[in-house]
Amino acid sequence: MKKKWNILVADDEAEVRTSLKESLEEIIACTVHTASDGIEAFDRVRSVPLDCCFVDLRMPRLDGLQLTEKIREYDNTVPVVIITGYASLDVAIDTMRRGASDFLIKPFSLKDVMVSFKKVTRERALLIENVFLKQEVEKKKDIERLNVELGHKIREVTQFKDVMQQFLSVRSNEELYRRILDMSAKITASGMVSLRVLDKEKDELEMFAAIPSKEEWAKKIPIDLDRWIADKVTKEGVILSTKEISVPSEIANLFAGDKEPPFLVSIPLKIKDKVVGVLNCAEKKDRGSYSDNDLRLLDFLSRKASLTIENLGLYESLSQHFFSTLYALVETIEARDPYTCEHSRRVTDLSIEIARAMRCSDNEVEILGFAGYLHDIGKIGIRDNILLKRSHLTDEEYDIIKLHPVIGSAIIGHVGSMHTGQAIIRHHHERWDGKGYPDGLKGESIPLLSRIMSVADAFDAMTSDRPYRNGSPGQEAIARIKQNAGKQFDRNVVDAFELVLKEMPGEAG
Repeated sequence: MKKKWNILVADDEAEVRTSLKESLEEIIACTVHTASDGIEAFDRVRSVPLDCCFVDLRMPRLDGLQLTEKIREYDNTVPVVIITGYASLDVAIDTMRRGASDFLIKPFSLKDVMVSFKKVTRERALLIENVFLKQEVEKKKDIERLNVELGHKIREVTQFKDVMQQFLSVRSNEELYRRILDMSAKITASGMVSLRVLDKEKDELEMFAAIPSKEEWAKKIPIDLDRWIADKVTKEGVILSTKEISVPSEIANLFAGDKEPPFLVSIPLKIKDKVVGVLNCAEKKDRGSYSDNDLRLLDFLSRKASLTIENLGLYESLSQHFFSTLYALVETIEARDPYTCEHSRRVTDLSIEIARAMRCSDNEVEILGFAGYLHDIGKIGIRDNILLKRSHLTDEEYDIIKLHPVIGSAIIGHVGSMHTGQAIIRHHHERWDGKGYPDGLKGESIPLLSRIMSVADAFDAMTSDRPYRNGSPGQEAIARIKQNAGKQFDRNVVDAFELVLKEMPGEAG
């Protein structure tokens, strides 16, 4: 006989209460109790043995957070899902700190409700069944807090991807500067273009690059003229040209006879009214003057470029913060299990050496370094009583452990530029013969970098101590890996692995 759930819906909006009550009672075996404010809701908590509470954040007499605390004090096994229309990082973190198990953001779908309901009731069952209830609750809260913070950081980084659609493929200031030069030359038909960029340490505009080259630019545009107009544009913060302003006599005297200074247009790149670069265009190919349309295009380009420079800086800062968070999570995982301490670093180092031996590109090696360190991050979602078990796992427990590549891939997949790293992490437990997990990929359908990491991961696992066994000697582990070449592992990767270890005698010992 199926369990009949007792659910509380507390919301001061009658329409929300009625809609949730009717929907839940229609699709699951349950009785839904309702309340229009916090005081009434807490009366229901004390009078009915509840399995789950959906509580609006803002209610009269007793708000959602105050009600959550009272429920936790009364029975800390009853999960509370906060409902709010005011989503923010502070609200999300505060709800979790105050004892909520999950939260829903209005408007939400019935599917969202059911996902949350299943999640929190499953967690409640585990808590009730756990012998070490108090210890596990504390660990669960820590993991939930980390997951909430990580989720918000991921969303922040994802938002920056959307902001930078205009320069979607630009990944560095240097690449952006090159594109600014090329686009400026193209849209204005200029034979010569240069870009000066602010050197923050010197607080000066330094020549970054020029078309066709810095040397050719210097031959036709005297350095004094170049620096003078750059300084003037920096001070005034507007587009200037040598046709509209008087060039100082000491600079004009540099041009012999009737020769006039070149027609030079200078455009500032600004971030929050501070000039961070100056773009110069000269030698219009049709020998005409720069038109108003040229100037409008250059102004538009400079604004877009300036915004992208600012976003790239902020994106880089957030990315560093984001990856610092991910690396901290890896350290948290390894701190939970002393037997895997430094495992991620060792797997990364060995994977990189194998990749280099296989002549992978610098970009592939860089991605492997990132993915290697994070390949087990999905274990943050595995319960300690399974992850840290001191004896062999049951089949059911092993099935849960096998979810960690999927969880890790999902975490990394929120960063739009990390699709390759996501695939490496998801498939590093696939086997050459197709008997691996999670997707049962076979042969070359498994990404090469995943095949490389699979060998490095297996070698480190074999040679490392575990609670239930001692690590194998290096030569024994090598022999086992060679024995499984063509079955579990790619033969070519195993050959490269063996070559690498011959050059790293400490590893092979």
